[in-house]
Amino acid sequence: VTADEHWQGRFQVQRESGDWVVDGNTGQRFGLNELKLSLSAEQDRLHARLDASGEHLGAVSVWADMPLTQTDSGWTMLPDAPLAGHLHLHSDDLSWLGPMLDSNLQSGGRLNFDADLTGTFLTPRLQGLAQGDALSFAFLDQGIRLEQGKLKVRFEPDAVHVDRFVFSAPYQEPPRDN
Repeated sequence: VTADEHWQGRFQVQRESGDWVVDGNTGQRFGLNELKLSLSAEQDRLHARLDASGEHLGAVSVWADMPLTQTDSGWTMLPDAPLAGHLHLHSDDLSWLGPMLDSNLQSGGRLNFDADLTGTFLTPRLQGLAQGDALSFAFLDQGIRLEQGKLKVRFEPDAVHVDRFVFSAPYQEPPRDN
């Protein structure tokens, strides 16, 4: 690539078979149907896209676009380069989320998340909405169980508004030592 040319290229990785194990102890999996990552550079812009779906995962789609800049050391993404994109997640079964975060966390429920990605490469921002229903979290090592959760969160470029965050924590007698 010379100074007069544009950087161009394509890269794609796609699942042909197999699954992603979320928790090696329990053998819990995403139940993947699709997993595809693609990157392309055209006219000095980098485009990235991730699409995934699975029995437990639900549907995830993320895309981002930003300019590439040629410097003396080569092509790069400048920290203040404008970022544009979108993030979508729809999951009717969040049982995969807890084990991904911590081996002592169980989770469940449904989540929809749609947000535009803005800002810069160094300081990305979200603008959109996350809504959850029938959410549950159990912190096994702490003995904490949260159930019947409802969530509504609005993301704005410089603020996060939690409109609804409700859980029930039913009393359960502690286990007896024998």
